[in-house]
Amino acid sequence: MASGTTPLTPVSELWVSATEVTSTQYDWYPEPDSGAVGWPEAWDVVRAVKCPSCRKFVAEEDEEVENPEWQQLKDQAPDEEPDVEEFVEVEAGACANPECDRFTEEADPSDTEVAPMMNYYYKLPNHHTFGPSDARKLEGLPLCIVTFGRGQGALEDEQALALTGGGMDLSWEICEAFMRLGFLPPAAFARVPAMAGKPRGPVDLWVLEGVERTGEVIRTQGERLIAFPDEMLTSAPRYRVIGDSDARAKESTLYGVGHGAYDKPEWTVPPTLTQDEARAKAIELNREYAEQDQ
Repeated sequence: MASGTTPLTPVSELWVSATEVTSTQYDWYPEPDSGAVGWPEAWDVVRAVKCPSCRKFVAEEDEEVENPEWQQLKDQAPDEEPDVEEFVEVEAGACANPECDRFTEEADPSDTEVAPMMNYYYKLPNHHTFGPSDARKLEGLPLCIVTFGRGQGALEDEQALALTGGGMDLSWEICEAFMRLGFLPPAAFARVPAMAGKPRGPVDLWVLEGVERTGEVIRTQGERLIAFPDEMLTSAPRYRVIGDSDARAKESTLYGVGHGAYDKPEWTVPPTLTQDEARAKAIELNREYAEQDQ
């Protein structure tokens, strides 16, 4: 079973904008004498900071947490009001676990060690800036979110996923990471392998559902691309279709045919033709005209 811990977003609600993402080679740690800029100027990791003691995520923003000492005193003397505050103010970036010995203490982000390992990245669509709350969604997965910095050209301020570990085939994890962040899995990694007991459990089945949806999206895009040449010949042709009152439906269907090219020859739709026949005839005539129009 995959390792993410956040609730599973319904596949129907995932964005399609990552289906064409592929891996891109990138040297995270260039040699000092190479002249290339490295960490932290060129890139940095978006960290989901944890308390170094209890290993739980720190507070993302200021919050009030029930004071365990108050509850302890209240249990000992139910009729008396404890002389401590019932709630403790925990600042953003501090441990919010009342059972931890570092409760309310600020955690050092550098204590949360996570960094790219393999020299690839998988670009994230720039719908929004991915922050620590998004990094938390990748808990248990061998990937992290990276933000590119200065000197990176077109990559500057862009974000990507990067592998923090290696393996025989991490397609399952890559697909799950994209889905955890709200996207359908990229088609390049959608042929997840049957290995290590997979698929097993609800998360793996969720990933497979996402893979299926990605396939549907790619198929629809392919069908539209296959139909594009004929659409081009009916939306920007040399001949336009006109008709009499009996052919109004055909004329309306083919309104785009010849739009803006009224100085070109016209062809009247015979009332005996169906809409599909009229469209096919228009395509034929426009293709012939295009071949002659050098």
